[in-house]
Parts: sequence; C-alpha cells; structure tokens
Amino acid sequence: MADNVAITAGSGTSIATDDVGGVHYQRVKLVDGTLDGTGAIGGDATNGLDVDVTRLPALPAGTNNIGDVDVLSIAAGDNNIGNVDIVTVPAPLSTAGNGTAATAHRVTIASDSTGQVTLAAGSAAIGKLAANSGVDIGDVDVTTVTPGTGATNLGKAEDAAHSTGDVGVMVLGIRDDTLSVFSGAENDYEPFHMTAAGRLYVSATVDAALPAGTNNIGDVDVLSIAAGDNNIGNVDIVTVPAPLSTAGNGTAATAHRVTIASDSTGQVVLAAGSAAIGKLAANSGVDIGDVDVTTVTPGTAAANLGKAEDAAHASGDTGVMALAVRKDTAAALAGTDGDYAALEVDANGRLHVLNLPFERTITVVTGTAASSGDNSLIAAPGVGVKIVVCGFVIQNESSTATTLILRDGTTSKIRCYAKNQGDGLSQVFTPDARWKLTANTALNLNLSGANTCGYTVWYYTE
Repeated sequence: MADNVAITAGSGTSIATDDVGGVHYQRVKLVDGTLDGTGAIGGDATNGLDVDVTRLPALPAGTNNIGDVDVLSIAAGDNNIGNVDIVTVPAPLSTAGNGTAATAHRVTIASDSTGQVTLAAGSAAIGKLAANSGVDIGDVDVTTVTPGTGATNLGKAEDAAHSTGDVGVMVLGIRDDTLSVFSGAENDYEPFHMTAAGRLYVSATVDAALPAGTNNIGDVDVLSIAAGDNNIGNVDIVTVPAPLSTAGNGTAATAHRVTIASDSTGQVVLAAGSAAIGKLAANSGVDIGDVDVTTVTPGTAAANLGKAEDAAHASGDTGVMALAVRKDTAAALAGTDGDYAALEVDANGRLHVLNLPFERTITVVTGTAASSGDNSLIAAPGVGVKIVVCGFVIQNESSTATTLILRDGTTSKIRCYAKNQGDGLSQVFTPDARWKLTANTALNLNLSGANTCGYTVWYYTE
C-alpha cells in the first residue's frame, strides 16, 4: 500500500504519512508553541531533537549519576575510569609545588635499582652536585658545550670589548720545515705554520706602511702560566674502592639505601660509582641542578677541538678560530711584561705587526778553494735547518781564467767568469731578500779548474 492518504476537500488533498504494516501514521513537523507561530524546532536524523540544557534546574543534593560511569560503585583494584585531569588537590598538597612536608609522601629509591628515574619536564633542580674529584654521576654524553663569553670563560664574543685579565685559549701552530699549504681551497681553515726553530711564518709583503706609534709584534711568553686555579690537565677516574665498580652498579649487598623526601630542601649527594640516575630526555629548559664544570678535556683526535703540540696535521682537522681585538691604533692590552695578550687588528681587519729585522748572530767564513769541482764553503747545518746568506765575495787569485759557481748543494745558483787574476763577484743581500738555501744543504763553490780562488761569506741559520 502506498504512503499518503487523499483527504477529500473539494477535489482532494494529500497529507504526509508513513505506511507501517498497512496502517498509515501521519508525519508531523514540530513548530514553536506561540499563537500563529511557524518557527521549526531544530533537530536532525543523527543527533535527534535539539535540547537546551541551560534551562534545566540544578541537580538536587546527593549521589545522582549523570553519565555511564558510576564512581560510587567501582570495584576494588586498579580500575581505570578514563583520562582524568586533576585540577585541584586538598590542602596541604599542591599542583604547583612540593606540597607540605607534614603530609607529603616519601619514597625509597634502592641504590641497586635496575629501573630508571625519569625527571619530569620543567626547571626543577635535583640538588647541587658538590665539587668532589672521583664522584661519578653516571654515563653522561655532553653533546653541546656553551663556553660562555664572560671574562673567565673560554669563549669571547666576536665584537666584544677586551678587558685586562680576560681568559683565552693558547693558539698552536704546526711545524712545517718547508712551507706548504695544507688546506684544500681558499676559505678553508688553515693552521699556523712554524719553522724548525718555532718561529711563525708570516708574509714579507706589507700591504700598507705601518702607522706611527708603538706597534708591537714582540715575544708572547706561553711558557709561564700565572698562579691560580689554571687547569690544562686531563683527569681520568680509573679505579674506585670495593664494593663499588667502574663497570656497573656496585654490589647490592653492601650498597646503601636512601630515603628522599618529596619536599626536601637539602642536597642529594651521589656516591662514587657508575650508577645512572636515569636518562635525561632531550628537552630545553630541563634543569638538573647547579652544576659547575671545572674541567673540560677537549681530546686530540681529528674531530676534537684539542690538538697535541707535536702531532702531524691532517686535512679536515677541527680547530678553534683565533679571535683578535680591534684596536684602530695599536696599544698594549696586557698589564705588564709576561702577561697574556690578545692579537690586535686595525679597522680593516689587518693584524698589527712590527716590521723590524730580527737580531741575528752572523757567522763569517773566509779562506781559499783550489779543487776542480765542488769545494764546501759551509757544511750542511742539520735536519730542518737552513743556511741564510747575507753576503759574499769570491775572487780568482790565480793567473788562469776560471769559472766560479756558487751552488745550493748540487744546484747551481750564482755564476761568474773570472778571466784575469783578481776578477770575481761581490754581493750583499737586503734583509727582505736574503739567499736561503734548501734545508740541511751545504753551500759549495764549484771551480772549472784546480785554480786558487779566495772567498768570504757571512751568514746565519734558521
């Protein structure tokens, strides 16, 4: 049978019905109850009729239940009623702090526990670790070290002003007997290069004249460290007293158990050993207490900041950029002779240096040579050491024409033809263009015949 029944009104009118088992039920829409009102009362097929619960009267006092969870009849045990947010707790407990000691709970943590104590996120401290060499707080990986930029910190801000007494890091160089470049390309990090005598290689080219004043590139004394708590050592803890162990938690039979109050204001001091107090999750802002790091061992491997004093350089070695202090007019920064001082640069970033000749001990050799071929004037000075010739005079003292050749070992460098007796050659080199022989190589005078020739050479070694 079809829905809807025709009601005769004139020619007939259809009304909405629902045919249920042959019986028609009229469909009716709800509207508001005001006189002549046509406003529909809301609802949908999913949620049903809309109800305004704000007009319901207050619930009467008692144990009325407005949901599916009856909290008055939960069976004993570890029943779970869902996700409950506790926004208030009875005094003297508190959701914002440690509560009051009078009613706070106390817990016992076993010193041989194999579980983990997990610190909640936040800035709560677990105490101050007392300075005590040999006390191990567990296996701690230091992945980031922030050196700080204060006067006593190793770090210094790039544009900060210098102050007397600032702490810094000694800059090491590499011994390079024959100067060569180690980095792969321009803008790569490059170590300082030193001669066999420990002198720093610098370019002899000065881009501009040094300004007038008391510029100084003098002797920086790194051999004497001022009195105080300076630490350049590496402290390794290799043994601990029994029954403790550097490889585990110690022996449970004799280990102490401690009770830590939840409202404790004192300090928790960790006993010596390698027991861990839990794994601190990576979380900026989590504070494990006031910890003073008094010693940092940088290591000396390729990826470490530290480098051993006599170790060989390798491409890609990690290092610390050496910073300098901008001083538009060079001036002494250290308080007195022997104090540590920073490098200084001008307003263009150029290092202040003093272009003065070094004081050298000059050696003069003089004599005659009469053998055809090489005649040794100055013997090879030793591994890594070079002969630096300041000047020379060579002269044919025989009546036979002779070719005179000064040689760097077996390599000919300076040649002249002395046709007559008394002919020869004299040369004085300027300080910035002196003749430097190859390291550990002799200075020889080669003669075209066994004719007597006189010579005088003044030189030094480096």
